[in-house]
Amino acid sequence: MIASRAIMLYQPPDTLMISRFSSQALLSLVRRRMAKAAFLGAMSSLLLGGCDVTQNNSCFSARPSAVRPSMQKIAAHLSSGQSGKLLAEAIFAGDLEKAAAMIDSDPKLLATQVLYDPKMDAPPTGQYGDLLTFAVASCNADMLTLLLGKGAAADGVQKGEALTLALLADSPAMAEMLLQAGASSDAAKLNGKNIMKELFAFDAKGGVMTLLRHGADVNAADALGFAPIHDALSMENYEIALLLYENGASLWQIGGAGALPAWQLTKPSILDAGKGQSDAKAKLCKRRRCRACHGHPRPRRRFAHCCYRAHGLRQTWKNLD
Repeated sequence: MIASRAIMLYQPPDTLMISRFSSQALLSLVRRRMAKAAFLGAMSSLLLGGCDVTQNNSCFSARPSAVRPSMQKIAAHLSSGQSGKLLAEAIFAGDLEKAAAMIDSDPKLLATQVLYDPKMDAPPTGQYGDLLTFAVASCNADMLTLLLGKGAAADGVQKGEALTLALLADSPAMAEMLLQAGASSDAAKLNGKNIMKELFAFDAKGGVMTLLRHGADVNAADALGFAPIHDALSMENYEIALLLYENGASLWQIGGAGALPAWQLTKPSILDAGKGQSDAKAKLCKRRRCRACHGHPRPRRRFAHCCYRAHGLRQTWKNLD
């Protein structure tokens, strides 16, 4: 977390402003900001035992299970030939000068990405990403700034991969950089990639809150007709479901095959996720059903029973009005 503070204190320059800079001016600006971030990280390390985020991969310490691409995993699967491989190596090594020079000499290298057999349902573990994803995986905010400044699309070549990974980091700084540069969390713009649902699987409440701050639609249905809150309830992540509800999500939005998110609350929980989750489920029951459904039709007695079980109330039916 100490290392992530260095990122939080780092303020990326406006991307539109960067695009007007000459290559030399841009590199000079990035160097100054890198030096500042490195200094703050080093001081934190000396005082509190932290690590410099620009020098290692410590910015995913809270979620070590998040699979990130590495040079070893992707070296044999990169597009753009040998030049693409050399550019990827420069990004993973944090070599700003080399990366800038290569992109200046051939801007098409910004399209470099990891390839895999299209007959496969999904790429092998860790074999994915593009240049922005590599910068995020390396915890290098300065490299991310450089790539955006050189014209890399904020959504990335592999749409949404960089943003998804950035939202799983300890600090929201890199995700904020991408979102401010125009990255989208709308699955319709990301070839169907459901970033919100992937965050649920990691219990990444901070990442969900970041998307909500940037205007993510909490009631946007996926290709099967399910809204985010339905996915959260299906995973029994009631804390995130409550967060979505408090930001405008509906428990009564009809989804695929006529499913209602509210119905998920009538089911007994399979996972024993602790008091926080059970309390969140109780709040969802109480707020959405035990108060006359906020204008929705009165729920059937089966729904009311869920409320009794969830927060221990012994009420009669008339008390629900």
